[in-house]
Amino acid sequence: MFGIEFRPLTFDSVYGLPVTKRILKGYLKTNTFDPGYLFVGPYSSGKTTLSRLFARSILCENRLPDMSPCNECPSCTNFLANKHPGYLEIDAANNGTKDRIQEIKEILKYESITGKKIILFDEAQNITKEGKDALLLQLECGDPNVIIIFCTTEVDKMPSTIRSRCCDFRLPEPTEKDIIQKLEKICELKGLKYEIDALHIILRAVGRHYRDAENKLRQVSMLGDINKDNVKSVVSLYDNEVAAMLLALPSELSTAIRMSEKLISSMDIRHMYESILRLLNDSIKNMNGVTFESADYNNIVSSLRNSFGNTLFEILDYVLNKNRLNEVTVFQSDILILHYKFLKGGIKFKAFDAPVEVVQAKKRTDTQDDGREILEDKTLEPWEKDDKLRGLKAKKLLTEKNEQVTETVSKVWGPETKSKVPEQPKKSTISKEQFTQIIGGIIESDRI
Repeated sequence: MFGIEFRPLTFDSVYGLPVTKRILKGYLKTNTFDPGYLFVGPYSSGKTTLSRLFARSILCENRLPDMSPCNECPSCTNFLANKHPGYLEIDAANNGTKDRIQEIKEILKYESITGKKIILFDEAQNITKEGKDALLLQLECGDPNVIIIFCTTEVDKMPSTIRSRCCDFRLPEPTEKDIIQKLEKICELKGLKYEIDALHIILRAVGRHYRDAENKLRQVSMLGDINKDNVKSVVSLYDNEVAAMLLALPSELSTAIRMSEKLISSMDIRHMYESILRLLNDSIKNMNGVTFESADYNNIVSSLRNSFGNTLFEILDYVLNKNRLNEVTVFQSDILILHYKFLKGGIKFKAFDAPVEVVQAKKRTDTQDDGREILEDKTLEPWEKDDKLRGLKAKKLLTEKNEQVTETVSKVWGPETKSKVPEQPKKSTISKEQFTQIIGGIIESDRI
């Protein structure tokens, strides 16, 4: 795999990270080292690769002028063959328990023939709490011949006590330029013919990850030249098709839905949303003057920018703030919502399409409150006036809307008629003697 075959062997072959490399070279020039080093960065940002390079340089018997390892001395050759007696690399995901850490500490007690002993913990966040406590004691003892290197993607899981005793390096996510340069270099070394737009497609498909991009390049190379057709047959990236679907939404909904069905058969829903988000985000960048090295991709985002304009912000906000299920129905529901809500100016129903002209609310001139009293009220602060005026405006809009609806309904169904309430019979009053006679008569009738 290209990710292993073209792993950097010198500092010059590491793309980016100029400050980090200068600091590491400074340690090597003075030949003085701290007891611990902490390399933090996202997935596939080069943490472990740079750590190994630094460790190999420390142990190298004949460093190059730029402090890189020579990769030829016995120390370097043993290191590259994973047989160096002074270097131990631990996968903390499987070896981070307290017992395993204690075994390592016992090994460190014995002198190495190389003088220096270096332990590298990959995915160090997985070391157990007890294991981290044991390593803390090792860092505090300050043995000049023992160097511990931690590599982690989750620095928050590393105790502050360990972080404060290590030289801390924060590695950012690689830039697109650095990854493209690395892919171009590999193509040149392997004698592969390539198109720059094809390399950009690989980059957009895998994200800004060195190892993933290099390994995907290896897959495409099995088909021959690195061109757009070969890349698209390997990676699930359909920027042109997704952009065409979005461009069809405003006026050709049926076409957009057919396109979406075809895309779903080629890529899963998650990748579809990732593609939409990337296109929207890059279109907004393009709106603000950002251009992309790939001419084809630049044309795609320019088309979206010109077609959607400021609506891009609303659509991007909508897509970002929705929790999605991996279901075709949810995706196509969103297609409908995007079409009607954002691109057609609001949802319209046939019930409101009756051939009846909406009668505009009559303008009230005599009793209408125009806000003059609020503006002239000297007891109010400016912000209070603004607040009251906004409330007055909202009240007016609501009143006008209610009047419009009432008059529209009246045109269709006729004027509102008030139902007549039947008259209630008048209550009669009787005397106590009359009430007694009536009750007595009822009782006598029941006896009969």
